[in-house]
Amino acid sequence: MANTNDIFADNKFLDIYPQQYVLRQEGISQSIIIDRISGKLSKAVVPIPESNNKQQTIGIKGVYGIMQLQKAQYLIVATKSNIKDLDFILISRRDKRRAGLRFLSRGTDLDGNCSNFAEQEQIVVINTIVYEKELVNIYSYVQTRGSMPFKWRQTPTLKWAPKGFIEGDEQFNSKLCKKHFDDQQRYYTKQTMVNLVDKKGTQKTLGTYFEKMIASQNNPDLKYVWFDFHHECRKMKYENLSILLGLCKEELSNYGFFHIQYHKNKPSELNQYSQQVGVLRTNCMDCLDRTNVVQSVFARQLLHEILHKAQILDSPNGDPFQKFPDKLEETFRAVWTRNADVMSILYSGTGALKTDFTRTGKRTKQGALQDGKNSIQRYFLNNFYDAHKQNSYSVLNGDLDVQTVKYQQPLINPLFLLCITIVGGLYFINHFTNTVINPYLADEVNMVQQGVEQFQEKLNFKQQIASFLTIGFGLYVVLNMLQKANHIFVPKPEIKH
Repeated sequence: MANTNDIFADNKFLDIYPQQYVLRQEGISQSIIIDRISGKLSKAVVPIPESNNKQQTIGIKGVYGIMQLQKAQYLIVATKSNIKDLDFILISRRDKRRAGLRFLSRGTDLDGNCSNFAEQEQIVVINTIVYEKELVNIYSYVQTRGSMPFKWRQTPTLKWAPKGFIEGDEQFNSKLCKKHFDDQQRYYTKQTMVNLVDKKGTQKTLGTYFEKMIASQNNPDLKYVWFDFHHECRKMKYENLSILLGLCKEELSNYGFFHIQYHKNKPSELNQYSQQVGVLRTNCMDCLDRTNVVQSVFARQLLHEILHKAQILDSPNGDPFQKFPDKLEETFRAVWTRNADVMSILYSGTGALKTDFTRTGKRTKQGALQDGKNSIQRYFLNNFYDAHKQNSYSVLNGDLDVQTVKYQQPLINPLFLLCITIVGGLYFINHFTNTVINPYLADEVNMVQQGVEQFQEKLNFKQQIASFLTIGFGLYVVLNMLQKANHIFVPKPEIKH
């Protein structure tokens, strides 16, 4: 939550309310004289017509100039805003019914509850003074995120990105999908699924199946949008998220937002002006990094729309990163970045990726290095430590009875065992290959010793190639052996989630 009492203090932004007054009379001079003390116009100038929006203002602070147009002149004035303060709040509510960790908890359970499901509610509270009445306007916009709602798994196997597998047939998964959306429609009515996974590899398989599951529901209130985030935004072209905004333009407009207003001194006098009638449900594989970037873009668009309805800002222009006034922009970025990190820590054990973009609006070298650090940390946590943590979740949820299940951590740390195995395997393979390669090189070594100087470079080159191939072959063999025997090194949770 952030209080932004001083957001509107900067005259360069919201304190300059862009009201346009048409001076219909002809023959007016190209300049206007204003008494800055009294705020009165000179007698030579016709009165300024009343503003269409009839918003209360207090005095004219100055004239910024006249723009000559074809049919009329527009006077741009700076006025004192009637806004007292603004509160910006972001709440994430994580579903407890399928608590789990990255890779160990994917898809849905038999009741239709999805992994890493959460609701994000962005709230804006604007206090205004209108005709000496202090009014409180509360605006709210809700989004959701969650794993793809069918039975699938992605068990850690020491691979950087384990392959995903769909469990059960289409009829079985269609019923699970229906359970999930029946539950969601009780709260959110209409829903648009925004799927951000890749359109290649295992992610394509899952994305295609998700699309088939939505089609099987035959529900007009469920829509599906597949936006390959990595492909569309490759080479840091995040401005291409405007394509996604175009795909979801109708839903962003039709679903709307919640708005109530009440008198601060008379809370019982409450008026509801609008109601949100649908949500955008965003997912990627983890529902973390890509999801948070896209959700912040949707939230930005709706906040622009809200501030436009409140007669504070112009309407959104379709730019996915259209900026707010400086202090509100800083607050918005900081809050959504913090939200990304908190949601990521709960599911993956580390802060989110791509937060440098959320925080600054651009990708940085420091941000890329931090992403690399977090990715490596995730790899070790997800493969070697999360199983024990998942068991703890199962105990807290009552799924694992500690009285009947005898669980203890392995005597030897699996990561230590893995390191010893890699070193030992490389030593063995290097020793074995050297016994084969050395006899082949023996004759050439003798030739060099006999004075064939020009052959020295060839020998050195062959030795380097031999060493390189030995190490590469050794790593390939060892890693493949480890992945096939990953159950020795990667702990498994007591309960299949």
